[in-house]
Amino acid sequence: MKYLKEYIKESFEDNLFWKIDKYFVRNNEEKKLFIDIIDYFRDHPGFNKKNVEEYLENNKFDKLDKFIDFIDDIVQKNNDERDYNYILYLVIKKVIDNKNLERKYTNKKLES
Repeated sequence: MKYLKEYIKESFEDNLFWKIDKYFVRNNEEKKLFIDIIDYFRDHPGFNKKNVEEYLENNKFDKLDKFIDFIDDIVQKNNDERDYNYILYLVIKKVIDNKNLERKYTNKKLES
């Protein structure tokens, strides 16, 4: 028997920005924390997974695992060996690389 999930598994990159917006639709405080992370790494180009881990040690993003599971379409966890920091690194990189959304994902005042 084939399951529907075998056919519709999408990369998180396919609709990443919609998922980010959907996840934070009812939680502006958590959205601000996420955008602070984006702003920090936008100001520190050349970052890597280790930089993300160091940032998270000093600046907590408490629901990181729930956010990443939502972004990556994980409904039920079956192992705890996922590298959430690496996936967050990929998400940050994708957001920063999309220059069209620079004004949407920032807490800073940008010049017109």
